[in-house]
Amino acid sequence: VWRSFGFESGKLGYPLSNVKYNAKTGIYWQQYEKGYIVGNDKYGYHESVGIIREVWRSFGFESGKLGYPLSNIDTNPKTGIVYQKYENGYIVGTDKLGYYESTGKLREYWRNSGFESGKMGFPLSNEKSSGNIIYQKYQKGTLYYDTKTKKYSW
Repeated sequence: VWRSFGFESGKLGYPLSNVKYNAKTGIYWQQYEKGYIVGNDKYGYHESVGIIREVWRSFGFESGKLGYPLSNIDTNPKTGIVYQKYENGYIVGTDKLGYYESTGKLREYWRNSGFESGKMGFPLSNEKSSGNIIYQKYQKGTLYYDTKTKKYSW
């Protein structure tokens, strides 16, 4: 993986640690000057850098809501949105608008609405909940999902 990023001349720079292993979660990681490579044989090995890494950390890394990373960080060339896929969703963002989780039923609705190019625009908050209701703020409003009735409201 480090080779695919250009070794020490690439995106990650020089290694700063040996490869380490968390026996509790089954993840390996190695620190580099500009980030980490994390993963295991089941989920693959991927970069973990910058603000997306900080958001993943806020959710508890692989032990948290998002789980293991399943892709490297990528950018939508049309919209500039940066994203990384995880077992249970994505982290999406831009430096201007921030970086947020995108998961479950709210992500499904957002995807079916055209993602950031659709009627909702880009997420402006992480998912929140109150009772049966989960919700997330977007550029053009707030999306609500009732887990009991299985209905959306916008």
